[in-house]
Amino acid sequence: MFEDEEKVKILPNCKHCYHPECVDAWLVTHSSCPLCRSSLEKSLNTDLP
Repeated sequence: MFEDEEKVKILPNCKHCYHPECVDAWLVTHSSCPLCRSSLEKSLNTDLP
């Protein structure tokens, strides 16, 4: 759970929320959501012109 006023990071495809320090550690070695494994690479590629 998150406390009021606590910063969270929301992943773009699946909208799952994480503490920044927790998900940042995961994302050093993975390119997917830790919960549902939705690829973050897909969302990054859709932002390109």
